[in-house]
Amino acid sequence: MAVGYTGAYSRVPAAAKLFHMSLRQSDRSGAYLFALVALLVVATSFNAWITNWTDGGPKAGTARVIDGDTFDRCDAGSCYRVRLCGINTPDRPQPGYQAARQALVEMVRGQPVTCTPVGSGTVCDNRSASTSHKRIVAQCRTPVLADLVESL
Repeated sequence: MAVGYTGAYSRVPAAAKLFHMSLRQSDRSGAYLFALVALLVVATSFNAWITNWTDGGPKAGTARVIDGDTFDRCDAGSCYRVRLCGINTPDRPQPGYQAARQALVEMVRGQPVTCTPVGSGTVCDNRSASTSHKRIVAQCRTPVLADLVESL
């Protein structure tokens, strides 16, 4: 006499089949609705992240001052470090650092900064290298100031 196995494992396929049938028959619209809501949440979150990433950072052409002769210039999502040509201001531990930094901060505050790298027709051509300590050496100006170095 053959007796079939009636343990817990024999009920799993039946339970899975019942779940699949119930999902297929009555919860299909609910599952689609859930997937749609989840997709909208992900899309909204992604849109908010992209907006913060592009709008929350420095605007194109703006400068974040490091010291009196160096700043980070950001343009269209990429930033690079610029050293003003023709001037050497005190570094952080030296006297006069804070005054030089503050003077540059005031000159570029709220202004788009345009820079011309050395070797591209600047006053520093043939007097300065085009880079210094991984910084682009450039002559820079704002709409208000024709040359930042002359204004310092």
